Amino acid sequence: MDCNYCTPHGRTPIVGILHTSRGGLASFILSLVHCSVLQAAIVRVMKMRRVLVYNMLIKETIDLAATRFKPSVASIKRAIEVSQQAW
Repeated sequence: MDCNYCTPHGRTPIVGILHTSRGGLASFILSLVHCSVLQAAIVRVMKMRRVLVYNMLIKETIDLAATRFKPSVASIKRAIEVSQQAW
């Protein structure tokens, strides 16, 4: 086994970088990641359930995104609006 081998496709943990960096850039990147996670959760829920009541969509989106962070209802509403504009 080669102990000096270093893969060129190594992964860098973003969370560690965000906690050590200062300024508004870290919060901006974190908000982009949260928005992407919320939009992905909304798409997953809507693919599973073709027709869904608005409150149930918000509840199931919170359940899916809760493994990564605690989303607010306002951020979910914004993500739904962005998703609707994209369609």
